[in-house]
Amino acid sequence: MRPLFILLFFVFISESQAQDSFFLVTFHNKDNTTHSLERPEEFLSVEAIARRDKFNIDIDSTDLPIALSNIEAVETAGAKIWYATKWLNGVIVSEADSSAIAQLDIVEKVRNMSDKTLGGIEKSYDYKESFKVNNARNQVQNEMIGLDVMHEMGYKGQGIKIAVLDAGFSNYNNVPQFSDVDIVDTYDFYSKNSTVEDDHHHGTEVMSTMAAFEEGEYEGGSPEASYYLYRTENTSFETRIEELMWLMAAERADSIGIDIIQSSLGYYDFDEPSQNYTHEDLNGKIAWITLAANHAFQKGIVVVVSAGNEGNSSWEKITFPSDSPFVLTIGSVNANEEKALSSSIGPTADNRIKPDVMALGQSCVVIGTNGTVKSSSGTSFSAPQMASFVAGLLEHNGSLTPSQVMNMVKQSGDRKFNLGNEYGYGIPNFSRALNVSAISDITTLDEVKVYPNPVNGERISLELPQEMLGKTIKIEWFNMEGRKLDKIKLSQLDKINTIDVPAKARGQYILLRIQFDGGVRTIKVKVN
Repeated sequence: MRPLFILLFFVFISESQAQDSFFLVTFHNKDNTTHSLERPEEFLSVEAIARRDKFNIDIDSTDLPIALSNIEAVETAGAKIWYATKWLNGVIVSEADSSAIAQLDIVEKVRNMSDKTLGGIEKSYDYKESFKVNNARNQVQNEMIGLDVMHEMGYKGQGIKIAVLDAGFSNYNNVPQFSDVDIVDTYDFYSKNSTVEDDHHHGTEVMSTMAAFEEGEYEGGSPEASYYLYRTENTSFETRIEELMWLMAAERADSIGIDIIQSSLGYYDFDEPSQNYTHEDLNGKIAWITLAANHAFQKGIVVVVSAGNEGNSSWEKITFPSDSPFVLTIGSVNANEEKALSSSIGPTADNRIKPDVMALGQSCVVIGTNGTVKSSSGTSFSAPQMASFVAGLLEHNGSLTPSQVMNMVKQSGDRKFNLGNEYGYGIPNFSRALNVSAISDITTLDEVKVYPNPVNGERISLELPQEMLGKTIKIEWFNMEGRKLDKIKLSQLDKINTIDVPAKARGQYILLRIQFDGGVRTIKVKVN
């Protein structure tokens, strides 16, 4: 395995300890770090840096590892350290003296698992020679979204890195249909080791829809991709610590240089009722796992998640992190292209369409842990098919940004002119996606000019293209730790619009997020 450019603390903790009281300790800043943004090779892989360069993403404070002195101070105050999180600027701890830790000058807050106050970030074809596998058992699900045609074009995920975040990958190393799969990295975030084949079978079946291959019998959507298998879900309990393990896996994936995160995990209720979410929390900026997904998008990763299987339960709605505006949320249909009763629905609390698209999830053909072809149901199995779809788009055009990929997927849906919160944009199609202009939804925002930048005064100007005049936009300001500083809505827009810079932003970099007509653009602004 390749060396990992991420700060992890390998203190062995047994599964029996996993239900200890956990806390997320967040810090005020990263002033104590010994790392520098001028030397990113110390904490990011070559691939991670290249992805940022490709998409013109700044390497910023959220990339900096947590200062060792901060971690040691928390440990000395009384805590067992699990992991340090760059994106949320904190450490995950158990066995903690929370009162003593809260007194440390470096600590912003000690959050228990019920705390929901942490804010967050709100961007004709050349056919390759190949052969077609005829009469594969999973042919129906491949054909439904055009993966069969994608394969005929020669796109099977070659060169694409996919991280799968799940509950375990039982016996994957002995499944014959995985014998040729390039599995680069594995990690269990509970046992803190590389063994993921001794846990739950869910991830094995999920991965099979992407990676498995048996000639004439089964062809996953992207069997030539490279895979990174991370266990973040613990099926022995349900607590928000699982969200933080997902965060840590996403940070690891980013540091390695992953292209796609695929996750068929969703959360909303827990063993401890005080941790439960409400429908009002489905706004893309409350749940820790959603904040993690938002950060991954900001780093240039396409995040593909399942909508959830609560459609015929009292919850009914999508689960977290599928409420994020920066993820592709995948619902489930049956072979007749009808929504599965269990498939979760939208909208989000802020009235965005969800799910985004649909794929076959009811009676989906998968490979079991003993290598047999079987049927399983749920959005858990429709989502990875769409991750393979995305892998094909990226193999076709490696310059596509996550925003462009999401646009192409949605605009290829068969219900894009009849949007709703059961089917979203409908069932996408790979061939149609290739004919969608990747920038059709973001060109307008790309033309927005923000000046002066750096800004010396208290106001900054937005120069807008003709298409936005007289319309309405939503403006939000965030600091580099992802906390919201201010928000406004501008209506009846002029060519040049002047807005106030948040008073709290003096002497630092901040993020200006502009939302218009379903598109989002985030601009880094330096305030002197």
